[in-house]
Amino acid sequence: MKKIQATLLSMLLITLALASCNLDGTTGIFREIAQSKEPLSIRYRQLLGQKGSELYFRTLKGVERVDALKNNTPVATSADGKLIQAAALSGSDNKVFYITNDVAELNAGLVHVVDTLTLTATTIAVTTAEAPSITSELSIKGLYANSMVLVSGKDGAGKKVLDLLEYDSVADTFTTPLASFPFPEVPADYDLESVIQQTGHEQDGLGKHRSSLVSFVKPNGTNPPLFKHYVAYTTDGDASSKKHIGSNSIKVANYLYNPTINDHIYILSTNGKLYYAGTFSLPEPSWIELSDTGRAFEAGAFAYTVVDVTENHLITKPYLKTSPLIVFTFPQAYTTGIVVQKTTVQAGYAKELSLASIVSAQEKPSPPAGTTTLLVATDENGMYDISINNAKANVDTAANGTSSAAEGYTF
Repeated sequence: MKKIQATLLSMLLITLALASCNLDGTTGIFREIAQSKEPLSIRYRQLLGQKGSELYFRTLKGVERVDALKNNTPVATSADGKLIQAAALSGSDNKVFYITNDVAELNAGLVHVVDTLTLTATTIAVTTAEAPSITSELSIKGLYANSMVLVSGKDGAGKKVLDLLEYDSVADTFTTPLASFPFPEVPADYDLESVIQQTGHEQDGLGKHRSSLVSFVKPNGTNPPLFKHYVAYTTDGDASSKKHIGSNSIKVANYLYNPTINDHIYILSTNGKLYYAGTFSLPEPSWIELSDTGRAFEAGAFAYTVVDVTENHLITKPYLKTSPLIVFTFPQAYTTGIVVQKTTVQAGYAKELSLASIVSAQEKPSPPAGTTTLLVATDENGMYDISINNAKANVDTAANGTSSAAEGYTF
């Protein structure tokens, strides 16, 4: 009898402890159970952008588009052995282009092009004639939603090099800007690690955020691993440049660089730390740690910046699906001893996103004054339309903005 009473008492104490920790079910496991969502049939992978009255995106099945009445049309479909792994929407004509995971196609430099008016498909080949650094063994390493393609190969001396090229809609091929993005100074024993565009601006083929952070890693078993990081940037006039911003053991999840505000570069690492990485124009500094979330992030993680007068609100999403959003708030003008405020946000615009795995985001044009609006696509739980109150982006209440229901977006 005493044993039964002791067991019942233990169960009661555990129940009371759990209830006292989360009486209203707003955090922890109770919140996850109360608000967990059934996966939807559509599985988003990448937002490509808007053309007229249609929105283009990549899903698990391939490339699709949707009109304002939510009518979906397949544009290109993945096939066995040739899964579509990246795509882009040309900002200046009626074309979608994509690459598959077929190794032979990648080694041949093949890019598939679909006319969005007729849905007819052709292929074009990136050749050494378009890649300024490469003379042999050209292959495609990546295609990005800002209409750029990364190719690798060897130069005239047999050294491994990479070129980041842009799509030329007039010539209907990939070609080099006025100044290209070759990386011939990367040591031969380094491999490509990642190419990251800033959240919300990946589709921006001509705008102020047309930049990429390119990282290389030394794969010979060094512990910790060694990385080389570059920022490549193109202006609206197609003048372009790149800068080596650091050699260290820090793996990048995402970054902040907005040259229309200032020259400062901020880095979010995969182990959840925020760093200041100097400026694009001044000599390379050692990275300065500013804050630490204690959370894990993946490469290409959601990291979107809301600008409020003189402050940046960097809104981030850790790796775990059920992680709340974390907002870093700091002055736009960097100074030594800068203070970074860190806030966990689950309400308002974050209500749905804090329980979903975000895969892509896109800025919506012409938001109401003092707000920022985004389309946010998730892995399993559909697409959302969120509106952020810029002045309260780091406040964990409904005053920070709003979120639509799943698939309740407009564009």
